[in-house]
Amino acid sequence: MRMTDCRGWVRRSGVALAVMVAFAPGGVRAQTPLPKPPTEPVVAGPAETTASYGNWVLHCARSKPADGGGAEGATSCEVVQTIQVEGQREPFAKLAFGYPTLAERQLIVTAVVPVNVALPGRIGISGNGKAGDEEQGAQALAWSRCFAGACFARGGAEPGLLDAARKEKVGALRFIDAQGQVVAIPLSWNGFVQALAALDASVSSAAGTPAGK
Repeated sequence: MRMTDCRGWVRRSGVALAVMVAFAPGGVRAQTPLPKPPTEPVVAGPAETTASYGNWVLHCARSKPADGGGAEGATSCEVVQTIQVEGQREPFAKLAFGYPTLAERQLIVTAVVPVNVALPGRIGISGNGKAGDEEQGAQALAWSRCFAGACFARGGAEPGLLDAARKEKVGALRFIDAQGQVVAIPLSWNGFVQALAALDASVSSAAGTPAGK
């Protein structure tokens, strides 16, 4: 009787058996990866921070991303002085210097007053609070929009205004109201130098660059 050589068949069967085991229900269970250990939760920092320097307040805020995801949105920082009128609860005017976003390295100055202004028109910022030939650090901002009971004017902060604000004690906001009258609002530069330094440090820290760069 002729005997058949089964060694090759056994080898091939062994391969087939291994494949069958791999795809058998028990094999699938054996190859299921072990669950990963839980990761530490990421704790986000505060969405807003504030600090006071004399008559100025440093305010930084981190906005939510537009897509609603978990990544951090843009961060904006500014120093603000709020002017109150005696007997009124709501602020009468605001003046702010800040960076709308970390990518926008131009320092922006924004003035906010009630809607009772002459349009089109401008608001003047006086670095020393005086007028005429004695005025220093003057900068004019055109009104850009009015809504929700307030009018806004903004532009890049000029070096002359910043220099005056650093060395003077008082300044002023001036604009013409809807009745054609000049309205003068006193400003205080008390704490402005320290607030501006803290602003630059906060923005540089959030951007990951040394202050003054």
